[in-house]
Amino acid sequence: MAKSKLGYMSTKGEIRNDNLIKELFKGEVQDKPVHFPKGLGAEHPFSFEDMEKVYSRVDFVSGSINQISQSIIGDFAIKLDNENAQALIDDFVERTNFLTVIEAWIREGLIKGNGFIELDLNNTKEAQIRVLNANNIYVRRNKVGKVLGYNQFTGDLNKFNVQKKDEKLMIPFKPNQIAHLPVNKIPNDPYGIGKLWTVERVVENIITNRHDLVKLGSRKAGAPYHFKVGKPGENTQKKVVDDVKNSLTFLNNRTEWVTDGNVDIKMLAFNDLGKNLIEINEHLFRMYLAGMELSEVDMGSGQLNEGIANVQENKKERMIKSFRTHVQKIIEEKIIRPILNANKLDEVPRFEWNLPTQDEINDKISKIKELLSVQEITAGFKASLEIRLAEIMELEDLDGVLLKPSDAQKKADEEEQKEKENAEREMEANIPQPEVPGAKPAANQKTHTHLTESKSAEMSIEEFVNLQEIAGFNYTDYLVKILSVLNKDEFTQLKGITEKDFANGLLTKNEIEKLKLILKDGFKDNKTIKQIESEVGQNVEFKDRIKNGKIVVVASARPNMVVRTETVRIANKALVNLYDDNNIKKYRWLAALSERTCPLCEALNGQVFTLNESQQGVNLPPLHANCRCSIVSVVE
Repeated sequence: MAKSKLGYMSTKGEIRNDNLIKELFKGEVQDKPVHFPKGLGAEHPFSFEDMEKVYSRVDFVSGSINQISQSIIGDFAIKLDNENAQALIDDFVERTNFLTVIEAWIREGLIKGNGFIELDLNNTKEAQIRVLNANNIYVRRNKVGKVLGYNQFTGDLNKFNVQKKDEKLMIPFKPNQIAHLPVNKIPNDPYGIGKLWTVERVVENIITNRHDLVKLGSRKAGAPYHFKVGKPGENTQKKVVDDVKNSLTFLNNRTEWVTDGNVDIKMLAFNDLGKNLIEINEHLFRMYLAGMELSEVDMGSGQLNEGIANVQENKKERMIKSFRTHVQKIIEEKIIRPILNANKLDEVPRFEWNLPTQDEINDKISKIKELLSVQEITAGFKASLEIRLAEIMELEDLDGVLLKPSDAQKKADEEEQKEKENAEREMEANIPQPEVPGAKPAANQKTHTHLTESKSAEMSIEEFVNLQEIAGFNYTDYLVKILSVLNKDEFTQLKGITEKDFANGLLTKNEIEKLKLILKDGFKDNKTIKQIESEVGQNVEFKDRIKNGKIVVVASARPNMVVRTETVRIANKALVNLYDDNNIKKYRWLAALSERTCPLCEALNGQVFTLNESQQGVNLPPLHANCRCSIVSVVE
């Protein structure tokens, strides 16, 4: 059954194919085919090569095209609700240098009207994409406009030779092997015309005017002189005129000339010709910007009033928004959905554009932390701030963990009432009672509990990592920090890089992601250590851990060791972050005493360390594999 979400229609188990819809149309298209070689495809509407030359040789053209392509791509992200789908797409984006490829693709579309990406998505773990030069790509369609395929011709069409079998230079692509981005597409035409071709004549005129200005400047620098010989109203002998004319041959390189009173020297002036050319050029440049839908401020020209500048900027933003809608539709249908469907994932991707800069994110986080540190805020307002903080930090894992503002306020009121009742009971308990003969001494003194290995396996993760509640914090507060650490942590002690690392038992990036997901669920649902160990053993492919050519841990024992060690490490790292946010400067080392507690951990038990030491990577549990030590804040 189809489901609608965020303006998209998703069908379970099938891929939408718009070409099937096109076949229902009766209206025919008239593509002008390339005659030689036969079957190459529709002829290009203009010379793509010429547009490429204009882009590469004209400074303001390359500058404006680059600015539009960079504005379109900006800083965007592809988001999916399913964690496995998100991990799959994130890996693809990182491995293929996706953003760089897409920007080059868009740039081709702006320059030549058409961008073509070759797609190799058969094996999603090794999927590749690359931009092809549009100069050599031709679209092949049937009479109702359905794309039958694409052809690349690597030879020279102007020198095509049937006898030399130049048709062998034609490389065919199926429709699903190419992502075609037509820019400014004409209805029923297989190609787009882009942005540059529409202003080509204006660009030519600007270049011609530039050339004339340079030539004029050169002539003005060596402007000719006019010599007037003789007195006005009198006839001057031809010999005198010829003598002055001949003398100029020797005067050309002189800087000081001496003449008699009958010779008048004047330089020929060009008057306002240069000024007129500059004004024409400025007008042409404004026409160019209008055709490209750019503002004059963007290109560093013009002194516009705020109103006109805003109108131009709004026009550009509408253009960018339109491009993004077009681009993301093609990316979704030609790249993202095929990858997801190949992995039996039916998810709707979301494209997030204009992501805030890291400075803007940090500023928002700082302001929210300042508000959270205010003691007088209500529990409901605090919950709202925590939710907003989670959104900014992209902690989607906290859905269902953080309380809604109304629920948080209700819980706070209940806890306040409970504290009040406990205080009243404590006051009553402190009233002196008469001694009863034979009564035993009080047995409520705290003692260390010595745990066995089997007992610790049945502990919930909260109990196992020995989180100590302090005033103002509960397990939910810890959990926010724990999940934040899990999102960012690289698990460098477990993660391999080279094939040798993997052979020695270190984990691949994919296995690390599986481990992180299992740990996240374990912390969120407060599962037992035994449950988490079982899930890790079933889903993460461990090998024997080898160091210096010797097996130090067999594969079957590694889920137990990894889960116990990593839960303690992540929990203590999260506590340090929580303490730092709340201006707590010190913590105490707490050893978990059992029959297997090592002498080093026992020696550290109760010692106090500064937060700065932990941030430098020292004096923070775990001290060793399977270490269950924890920390608790020291409030002075």
